[in-house]
Amino acid sequence: MAIHAILVWGHPAGPLERTKMFGEFKYVIGGYTYSLSAIQHGIIRGNHRQPYHLAKPFNEKDKRSMVALPYAEPCHFALVCGTRSGPPLRCFSPGEIDKELMEATRDFLRGGGLLVDLSSKVAYISKIFNWYAVDFGNGEKSVLKHASTYLEPQLSEALLDVLVDTQFRVVYQTYDWGLNH
Repeated sequence: MAIHAILVWGHPAGPLERTKMFGEFKYVIGGYTYSLSAIQHGIIRGNHRQPYHLAKPFNEKDKRSMVALPYAEPCHFALVCGTRSGPPLRCFSPGEIDKELMEATRDFLRGGGLLVDLSSKVAYISKIFNWYAVDFGNGEKSVLKHASTYLEPQLSEALLDVLVDTQFRVVYQTYDWGLNH
């Protein structure tokens, strides 16, 4: 749907256009109207409010809330918004969806979504983990513990070892909103 929106409206030039595209480009599914934001935050993220918003996408009277998933993770790394910092487009199959979502998360993190410099005790992690921290755990250490399960075993173990160090820092990577070619 995001790709369709970009093809029809063009790539958003900035945050206001991006917000407009995600809120106003809509499909009618099963007789109900859904925007990209409604699908991402109302359904896939279990009707959690999106970053920098005060209200949930669906109120208690909205019938669309019945299709909200019970939990969000690991869907974040399967959602394509057409940006360079976002996950790549991939196909999923109904019979293998859980396995494929785990693979998408693993591939995203191992492909640059989480870089760990053990010598300087710094983890550089995708801004997605900052925006949706509530979906991954409370606090940076919980988020990193969660993310470590998708890393190569040796790096995962080393990351967990240095997480106990109070000098360990987390740096959120700058998000590149440019069009993913």
